[in-house]
Amino acid sequence: MNRKGVAGDVWLDTTKGEERVHRRHRLHHLQISLIEFIYLSKKIQLTKTSIYVEKMHI
Repeated sequence: MNRKGVAGDVWLDTTKGEERVHRRHRLHHLQISLIEFIYLSKKIQLTKTSIYVEKMHI
């Protein structure tokens, strides 16, 4: 299979079904990464984040 382009691009030589699967797979990994990032940022920088949020809401 010829995987063209960067993330988000549709592979030109895939069928519609495969396109849907690959898009969903890529989106799933993106959601996992985002959840991990948010979890780690909350766990590590909890006080910094709280101070930042308080400043933004003043």
